[in-house]
Amino acid sequence: EAIQAANTNTELWGGAVPAGSATETDVIRFAESLFTDGENPVARTITLGGTQLSISGKLDIEGPGADLLSIDANQMSRVFSIGSGEATLSGLTITGGSASTGGGITNSGILTVTGSTISGNSARSGGGIFNNYDDTLTVTNSTLSGNSANYGGGVYCPGGSSTLNNTIIAGNAALSGPDIYPNW
Repeated sequence: EAIQAANTNTELWGGAVPAGSATETDVIRFAESLFTDGENPVARTITLGGTQLSISGKLDIEGPGADLLSIDANQMSRVFSIGSGEATLSGLTITGGSASTGGGITNSGILTVTGSTISGNSARSGGGIFNNYDDTLTVTNSTLSGNSANYGGGVYCPGGSSTLNNTIIAGNAALSGPDIYPNW
């Protein structure tokens, strides 16, 4: 519901989920208390029920760390679809996505991924991330591994702008460009 409120700028559930902002970047931040038993860190997984998480506005999703929060599509859909919006995904593991393009993430806007792991996703093109033709992708301090596709097991970027900073893209599988396609 939080993503829906951010995309539509309307409150949900009688105000229990506040409206997103039409002018500012909305932020979804997971409370650190959800990832501890009081003394030790506890990893959690959000398993999607067959529907991708779609972002069409300005939204930052801030997880507690890739080792603590996984979002798993359970091979029933892709995990994230970034439409015409601007999204920042940080501190997450994105896994279990399956789609024709972008098993983990398909980007048709402006996407920044920071401090995250993208693994265990599959697609025809862009097992981990599919960056569309005129769109912008920045990946920093992240790992893309264990993804598979026919083209671009890790990342498929036929055009647009892509920037990788201190990022590991290795151990993916594809018929062409196992880690990145086209090869940079």
